Amino acid sequence: MLLALLLALPALAEEPPPEEEEDGGWIDLEAEADFGSALDAQPSEATGRPLRGRFAFRPVLAVQELSGTWGPSAGGSLSHQWWSLRPGRLAPVGETRLRATASFGAMRGHDLALESTHGAWVGDSPAVALLVGPELRFDRLSSDSGELPTALTLGPQARLALRLGPLTPWTSVTPTWTLYGERLDLDAPWHGLTMAAGLAWDARPLSLRLSGSQHDSGEATARTLTLGLHLRLL
Repeated sequence: MLLALLLALPALAEEPPPEEEEDGGWIDLEAEADFGSALDAQPSEATGRPLRGRFAFRPVLAVQELSGTWGPSAGGSLSHQWWSLRPGRLAPVGETRLRATASFGAMRGHDLALESTHGAWVGDSPAVALLVGPELRFDRLSSDSGELPTALTLGPQARLALRLGPLTPWTSVTPTWTLYGERLDLDAPWHGLTMAAGLAWDARPLSLRLSGSQHDSGEATARTLTLGLHLRLL
């Protein structure tokens, strides 16, 4: 009877382990738009389910610059990522993320952002991805040399990426409008503008992500440097 039970255990599993794609434990040093790992997951084998999703939590560490002053920030990011499992040249993907950080040292302030971007990879190799969606942000940043006053902003975010084998360069742009606060506006149709770009290098056992971002408003310009490392042990 014990032998029969042991033989039946594999049949009780919902899915075989090789088909699971686990995050594996990213350590992301980031404060602005990180090119989420859901976008790295193109379908490889068809299964009974058309979509797959997962939740992820990552620590957030960053280096920021405002009006010539540099300082660190720290916090966390909670996200839900989904992607298609069906084979083909069109692979839908998406990510919804809540990020919270606080600045300290030479910088003082906070950054709370909720964003939800969705789109698709098109093609095999090379492949192009376009994702769009809203970003709601409540932030403040100040130093001895400059200040971004407290403001609640909302705007559309667009990300464009190109997969070239293990390399994935990407860029994003987010024009924003101020819903609450006394932040000065840009001389443009939008009140503020955030631009970001980066490069992801995917390999085993180590993957690397480098990126930078710039946020412009009527008061000052804030910049952020990003580094992401992923070590796969299994």
